[in-house]
Amino acid sequence: MKKNILTLTLLIGAVMVFAQNAVTLDSALEYCAIHLRNQLPRGARVAVLNIEARSEGFADYVTDSLSAKLVCQNHLTVVERGRARSVLESEQNYQLSGNVSDETAASLGKHLGAELIFTGLITPRGDNYSINIRVVHVETARVQDWI
Repeated sequence: MKKNILTLTLLIGAVMVFAQNAVTLDSALEYCAIHLRNQLPRGARVAVLNIEARSEGFADYVTDSLSAKLVCQNHLTVVERGRARSVLESEQNYQLSGNVSDETAASLGKHLGAELIFTGLITPRGDNYSINIRVVHVETARVQDWI
């Protein structure tokens, strides 16, 4: 993969694509996975770190669901989440539930052997939710695009 790939940042109004066109969480995550497949090179090695949410269980569900959708597409090489958690907690002494800066994510990505790190936040917006997914390039730690 070329080194000139920069960080790709996605801001996906997941469940609130438009206020009148709310979609289910699973549909929003599927849209996110499809968008990532279309934007990233085949075979890129990625690690889905944490998608922060109001509870650890909900955060785990969203993170695991996005990871599973990416794996099912067979386009990206996804680092096993347990390995990512192990690196976060033991080697780097960080916790998945905390806010991970882009620089920290890039550092963790190097330890995982990933080229790209996915992290983000899911927040309530009235009766719906909004998802912000950041894709951080490990070599540059830069954010490139908002969608």
